[in-house]
Amino acid sequence: MDAQRSGAGPSHLRVLAAGDHFVAPDLFDDALRAELPGADLDVAHLTAGWPTDPFGPVGSGHSVVDEASGTEDDLIAALDGARVCLTQMAPFTEKVFDARPELEMLAVSRGGPVNVDLSAADRAGVAVAQAPGRNAAAAAEFAVGMMLAALRRIPVADAELRAGRWRGDFYAYDEAGLELEGATVGLVGYGAIGRIVARVLAAFRAAVLVADPYTDRATAQADGVRLVELDELLRCSGVVSLHARLTAETRGIIGAAEIDKLPHGAVVINRPRRAAGLRRAARRPAQRSARRARARRVRRRTPAGGLAVARRAERRRHPAPRRRDPADRAPRRPDRGRRGRPVPARRGPGAPGQRGGVLVGGEDVLMIIGVDVGTSMTKADAYDDHGGKLASAERASRLEQFADGRVEQDLEDVLGSVADVIRRVAAHRGEPVRALALTGQGDGLWLRDADGHATRPPISWLDDRAADVVRGWQDDGTVAEVYRRTGSGLFPGCHAPLLVALGRDEPESLDRAAVAGYCVDALVQRLTGGITVDASDASLPFLDVVSRTYDDAALAACGLSGRRGLLATPASARTPRSG
Repeated sequence: MDAQRSGAGPSHLRVLAAGDHFVAPDLFDDALRAELPGADLDVAHLTAGWPTDPFGPVGSGHSVVDEASGTEDDLIAALDGARVCLTQMAPFTEKVFDARPELEMLAVSRGGPVNVDLSAADRAGVAVAQAPGRNAAAAAEFAVGMMLAALRRIPVADAELRAGRWRGDFYAYDEAGLELEGATVGLVGYGAIGRIVARVLAAFRAAVLVADPYTDRATAQADGVRLVELDELLRCSGVVSLHARLTAETRGIIGAAEIDKLPHGAVVINRPRRAAGLRRAARRPAQRSARRARARRVRRRTPAGGLAVARRAERRRHPAPRRRDPADRAPRRPDRGRRGRPVPARRGPGAPGQRGGVLVGGEDVLMIIGVDVGTSMTKADAYDDHGGKLASAERASRLEQFADGRVEQDLEDVLGSVADVIRRVAAHRGEPVRALALTGQGDGLWLRDADGHATRPPISWLDDRAADVVRGWQDDGTVAEVYRRTGSGLFPGCHAPLLVALGRDEPESLDRAAVAGYCVDALVQRLTGGITVDASDASLPFLDVVSRTYDDAALAACGLSGRRGLLATPASARTPRSG
């Protein structure tokens, strides 16, 4: 801690600007002079060590203050002759007030002056001012950032990538997390920070619930939030953020019993240092029942020491997706709605002359079925002519994952899953099916013969067997050359490196194949007999998207000119694939 004087000569009012390395003394000095132009001020500066040095309790006996930086002795010395002090976290204990009876006013630039012994200040006759909500915007933005980080698994993905692991399985439906849009977010406490959080969430189009006994319904209604009791908030919220200030009334307001009321996979944000916190039992989700919640909170004390500088991770093979403890899975609501909102309910029986609530006018409703063959789940929805949703069905996909990084599927199992979900939605009303739309996971390598049967197990886009091929292409410039010609990047789970890896390790599987394609292409071939590929799938990595033909130079750069015949001709623009 060091002190210096700003200004010279006799002064009318001596002031101490006791700052730190975040709120520097000259900020106090400049602000004071701007507010009091022409005033005869003598401003001394004192700089505490925070945030380089951690803050914490300062004092002894019955007069100990919290979240303070610096020492009592340094502060007493710097206060010599000062009648006013401006500070953020200088330690004003009884010892300091007793040593400087000339002090008349203390202004603390924080929402709660926890670094001041208010009882001692009152006995010394020192007026204390504070700045409620000074950092409300920053705190609110940080809280929303934590929501996004937890919902979208940003810290986990970042840590995995820094460790040299690409977690492609995080793209799977069950692993990708939720979106704030359409989610229900509960705010426990609705002060300055909570109200800003609510405004930010409104931009995300999230539904906001508030539990705060000191907020009236008129205020909540005007802000577009709904005031509820804590119990209802917990039962209805996929995200809960704590913003009530720490008091005897709010200390440990969330415990194991409250956590168990949350929907499965809910996120709990315990952001502020002095907020109503989680009771210790609530911080051990692994010791509770299967209903789990994620909690993100700050430390009660700033950790000693600085932050370690992360080193660049060594390149290594990416491991296959591994099974994890359920507590490490992405947040997921029971209804599995990706945007946080419930999956639309099936339409019930309508009035006479209607089916599913849709007026049919004496004619049959023709059903349209859409199927998404995802990596972890095959899903089907049925719709009527007016876009009304009739039914939904889903079935988990099977992935065979090997220790060496290979990830494969079974074409017959995938076909069985598609047939199963189609049957289930088609049976909902029994209407004729007008059209079937298919979409599915991209990339990977699905080798088939002329009749559409697999010549080897389909390779998932999560597969890692060709990682060494891609590394070699990065080193010799092949990746850059393909990108220059087609605009496509290369990764281990796409066609080019997988074809090279199979040509090296099991060329017979390529020799038996009539076509190398994608998941949807394999399904279309079995359903219609046609061999084709969607241009958007084929665009990675060989397709010239302007001419919609394969770029021979890109194939040659990858050493695959001899396998050109395995690539199906892309479907022409706006041409449905049917048979």
